[in-house]
Amino acid sequence: MASAGATITGQRKLDRKLRRLDRKVQRKFQRRALRAAAKIVHADAKARAPKRSGIMARQLKVRTGRTRRGQASVLVRTGTRKEMGNIPNTPKGGYYPAHVELGTKKRPAKPFLRPALAAKRDEAIMAYRQSLWNDIRSEAAKP
Repeated sequence: MASAGATITGQRKLDRKLRRLDRKVQRKFQRRALRAAAKIVHADAKARAPKRSGIMARQLKVRTGRTRRGQASVLVRTGTRKEMGNIPNTPKGGYYPAHVELGTKKRPAKPFLRPALAAKRDEAIMAYRQSLWNDIRSEAAKP
């Protein structure tokens, strides 16, 4: 499976303020900020997805992963085989979105997820920062 991500560095002030909050609140804010960033990539990936039947674009989803060792994760992924349904010209037992994104021996790759991340990376990082700052400010304003 292909994987890509982004690490935000140089955010000492933001990190210090986040660490002052309760762990549960930290996770909540991180997830919310990551989802805001992932939605930007999701929208671009949806626009780039193959249009033959439209199933691929309809089945792209933003999902929150588990938080491990203080790190939250959010995924932009395609639907399961069951959700995708029977897709014509797909090798039996194959996984169509991976075949489109990465290609096969007989079919060249037509990536749509990786280019979406590359194109919207900076915008997604800004959305992450903005969402996190807004949440921290609102939490600090509480009595």
